[in-house]
Amino acid sequence: MTLREALAHLQGKGLDRIDAQMLLLLALGRGAHERAWLMAHDGDALDASTTARLDALAQRRADGEPMAYLRGDQEFFGLTLQVDARVLVPRSDTETLVSWAIARFDHFPGPTRVLDLGTGSGAIALAIKAQRPAACVFATDASDGALCVARRNAGRLGLAVDFLPGHWIAAVPGQRFHIIASNPPYIAEGDIHLAALGHEPVSALTAGADGLAGTWPRPGAGGSRTVARGRVRAGGQPRRPGGHCALQRRPMATTAIMRVVPGPDLGPLAQGLSAMSDAQTRIDQLVKSHDIVLFMKGNASFPMCGFSGRAIQILKACGVEPRTLTTVNVLEDDGIRQGIKEYSNWPTIPQLYVKGEFVGGSDIMMEMYQSGELQQVISGQA
Repeated sequence: MTLREALAHLQGKGLDRIDAQMLLLLALGRGAHERAWLMAHDGDALDASTTARLDALAQRRADGEPMAYLRGDQEFFGLTLQVDARVLVPRSDTETLVSWAIARFDHFPGPTRVLDLGTGSGAIALAIKAQRPAACVFATDASDGALCVARRNAGRLGLAVDFLPGHWIAAVPGQRFHIIASNPPYIAEGDIHLAALGHEPVSALTAGADGLAGTWPRPGAGGSRTVARGRVRAGGQPRRPGGHCALQRRPMATTAIMRVVPGPDLGPLAQGLSAMSDAQTRIDQLVKSHDIVLFMKGNASFPMCGFSGRAIQILKACGVEPRTLTTVNVLEDDGIRQGIKEYSNWPTIPQLYVKGEFVGGSDIMMEMYQSGELQQVISGQA
C-alpha cells in the first residue's frame, strides 16, 4: 500500500484529512510539519511494520482518543508538555487563566507566591513559572500519576516548581499565597459532552450533578472555605490578604459562581471564558459558511505580522481573488484569537481553512504551495 492509498483508506474510514495525515506522519516517525513530504512521496510503499503502527493509531483515533495522547505532547502557552491518559489534555482556553494570573504580578512588590490546585500535567504552574521565573510556584494534585507527568515536564523544561501530593489546599497546610489559579473538575455528571472525553481521567472532569460539587461553597454553609466546598478544611484561608483567586468554570456556571464567590476578581475572568465559548460558535460559523477563510493578524491589505503577510502572498500566488477570500483579524477579538487555537488544535496564527477543512499555518501553506498540493486543495481537486 502506498502513502496515497493509506491516506485514502483512512479518510474512507471517517477520519478527516488533517487527522489522516497526522496519523500517517506519526506512523512514519516524521514531524507534524512534514505534510508536504507526504505529497512529494505519496507513491512510496509502506512496509509491514509501519502499516501495523498506522492501523493501531487509526483505531485509537477512531475510538475517540485525543490526538495529543497519540503524539504524547501538547502545546500550551508556548511550552511543549508531555501528556498521557493520567492527565487532561491542556486546552487553549486555560491560557486565559494563565494570562489573568500573570497580569496580577504587578500588584505585589516582592517575590510572588503562586498556587496551582489540581495541576494535572503542570500546565498552569509551568506556564506561569516560564513567564515569571522569580515567582515561587507551588502545585498540588491528588493523583500520583498526574504529579509524575508534571514533574517530568518541569524537569525537561528546566522550570523549578514545587509539586505537592494531596487534596487541594490540604497539601499546603498553613501556607499563604498571593495568587491561586486552578482548572478544577466542573462538568456535571451525566453531561452529554462527557462521552467525547471518555479517554481523559474522569476524576479531573466531573463535579457532581451540577458541576459545582466540591468546588464552590454554598451560601450559609458555614466556615471559611475559600477554594473548595467539601475539599478544603473549614477555616482554611490560603489566600493572602489582598491576594487573588480564580478558578476556570464552564460558561453556563458563571452566574452560579458569581453568587457564591465574593470579590471582583472572578468577573472579568468568567466573562472572558464565556466569550471564548461564544467565539468557538462564531469560528465554526465562519469556517463552514465561507469557502476560504484565513484567521490572521491584520487584514489582506495590511497584514500585521510577517507570517500573516506571507500567507496572503501565498494565496495570491495560488490565484485566490479578494472576493473569494474571507479574512478574520484575530487582533480585534481576543476570544477568536485564543478560540481558534482550540478549534484547530493548532498553536499558531495564521490559520487557513478551505471548504470547512483546516489546512495549516504559513509554513505548511508554503510547503503545500511548492509541492502543488495547496493549489489542488483550493481548486477542490485534492
